[in-house]
Amino acid sequence: MLYRKLKPAVKGCFELLKEGQRDCDRFMSLNLLRMNTVSDGSLPVLGYRIVGDKIECDIISEQWKRGDILRFISLVNEKAEFEDIIVDTKSQTTVVRDVQPNGLYAFVHLRNGRKGCLASPQQLIANS
Repeated sequence: MLYRKLKPAVKGCFELLKEGQRDCDRFMSLNLLRMNTVSDGSLPVLGYRIVGDKIECDIISEQWKRGDILRFISLVNEKAEFEDIIVDTKSQTTVVRDVQPNGLYAFVHLRNGRKGCLASPQQLIANS
């Protein structure tokens, strides 16, 4: 059920797919182990936190390359949305977005690699 809501937002967020495995399969198997997992891969885990009505994600410039994307995922009132953000690591150290009460949120680091998309392993956090 969660995958149906998040499908467009998590497409391409699973780096470690086995032969013939789809994003949906990987999502389901990971969520049996860790609920609310929205991505998986070899990039470092991002640190983010909810402060009041904002979510803040720390950017460590040494971990970013030109063309990397920061995907912001939100699930509020059964509606999933996402935004791909190009991060300027020279000037940005924190990315901030608004949050709603009772929503679920995550940031995912994505990078195009030679063998496909690289991703950071991330989970949704609740604003409760």
